[in-house]
Amino acid sequence: MRQTPHLFCSIMFFMRKNHLNSELFTVYHDDVPDFMQPYIQTAAMRRLSDIDMYCGMIYTNFPLYRTAVPCSRLQHSIGTALITWHFTACREAALAALFHDIATPVFSHAVDFVHEDYLQQEYTEKDTAAILHHDEEIAALLAKDGIAVAQVEDYQMYPVADNPSPQLAADRLEYTFGTMRYLLHVPLDKLKELYGALRTGVNEQNETELVFADAGKALDFGRYALACSKIYTSVEDRYGMERLAILLRRALAAGILAEADLMRREEDVIRTLKASPLNTEWAAFRHLGKLRTAPVPDKEGDWLRIDAKKRWINPLCPDERLSDKSREYRQAVQEYLNESFSEYISTI
Repeated sequence: MRQTPHLFCSIMFFMRKNHLNSELFTVYHDDVPDFMQPYIQTAAMRRLSDIDMYCGMIYTNFPLYRTAVPCSRLQHSIGTALITWHFTACREAALAALFHDIATPVFSHAVDFVHEDYLQQEYTEKDTAAILHHDEEIAALLAKDGIAVAQVEDYQMYPVADNPSPQLAADRLEYTFGTMRYLLHVPLDKLKELYGALRTGVNEQNETELVFADAGKALDFGRYALACSKIYTSVEDRYGMERLAILLRRALAAGILAEADLMRREEDVIRTLKASPLNTEWAAFRHLGKLRTAPVPDKEGDWLRIDAKKRWINPLCPDERLSDKSREYRQAVQEYLNESFSEYISTI
């Protein structure tokens, strides 16, 4: 039988205490449940505080990222857990959501690019269960709470936390809100308005899903989400992540870095790169700014052609998908999905 926690920590106090700056937490829930806090303090989770949510692009000179507010995988993980808790009041689901990125390496999905996993971007998720099964600190906390590792090792067991794309779940909602707030600088009140329109409902597979009670709010969210989707597959993101992946491949091949080093903190790996013969390449990556594209590369420049996963969301609103409800959204999504990544990209 699930136990209901009786002590809570206010969001604002929790953020001050843990030196977190995610104002989005105030959107997701009023409190941090007491059972969640010790897990957030574990070494495995705290490592995520120095893993960039933008896949290393925050270190470049691309205009979009020059004005970005830094965001870490720890912030995203806590946010996903708070959303899951808000809509389920289930400890196991909330903890599974909290742990879902615990295996994320430095520079996040750029390491998927290192291993040429461009279209699925799941390489970086493969060790989640292994980490949870071997982490003594987390295992002790789970045992104290009477929770088996098997109950929290895969957040896909809980459809509010994660479900097949393009459905809406806590994970997709949180990183979309994060992009809206910290890259596109959407006002916090707008995010609160959209979040307040969400409910739990039952989808076509007879599974629980986050749904919009109002079709207008769903369309509003859909427009923002599609703008975020275009950032994730933009020329800048694809080229920047591949340049970073090439640098990391060279560091691994030269023995400057080992695979285990990718599970450290980004500041440690950056320090190692800067102290190595690859320092010049790291500096060149840092200075990435203006890019050009061409259907066929000329002889000048570091031309690359890069595929990438297209992430998009098709929420329920409330009893049919937004793409079925709105012709505008259906056409906009189709245009995005039809975009070709056949062009070559290089610096100017």
